[in-house]
Amino acid sequence: MEPLLRAYNVRTMKKGVAGAQTVRVGGIQVATGSHAGKTIYISSDHRGFLLKRRLSAALRRRGWKVADRGPHRQVSTDYPLAAVRAARAVGRSGGRRGVGIGICGSSIGMMIAAAKISGVHPANPPNVAGARTTRRHNNSNFLALAAERTPFKRALAIVLAWLAEPFYSNPAADRRYLRRYLETAGLDRQRGARKPRFRDGSRFGSRARKRSFRNAVRLGQHR
Repeated sequence: MEPLLRAYNVRTMKKGVAGAQTVRVGGIQVATGSHAGKTIYISSDHRGFLLKRRLSAALRRRGWKVADRGPHRQVSTDYPLAAVRAARAVGRSGGRRGVGIGICGSSIGMMIAAAKISGVHPANPPNVAGARTTRRHNNSNFLALAAERTPFKRALAIVLAWLAEPFYSNPAADRRYLRRYLETAGLDRQRGARKPRFRDGSRFGSRARKRSFRNAVRLGQHR
């Protein structure tokens, strides 16, 4: 057995949210199975607002619990701040209790920002096949969507396939995917716990930074 999986024991698999499973490997608790029963944290920038609103309504009609992290009206919104609002809720449990969906014009900005949050494994599949693959192979827990090149029906099909596809459903065949997921998760530890600071000494998302940003907008220094 691979050294990374030496601590693995099938008897460590437990039932989680609404029957979803987790497995503990080398001190890391990994969400397995599908995303069924988890809360969906969804956010967007102004370009993804309309698609976010339609997807949220469609998912709620299908019985999913959807937590809309904003914006709640179509106003100019920076995609990094929008992504963080949903991604932090996912990262707190490593995707065991909730998953995220972030929508911007291209999906790239949302994915980059979400990847900065520890415990978040984002993906931006272009179609249903890609959505299934990134669940089965990568155990992704944050879905980034491109509002400007994804019609609503295709976006909904991608989301539903992504939510339904399980990770590590066949331990005998999927051991390599679990190993690679653990290798990826280990990169979070290498990044360290220090949060980035700006030149004025404030941290990302701090009150001082937000106040500085608002002042810059008023003075016309930012658009």
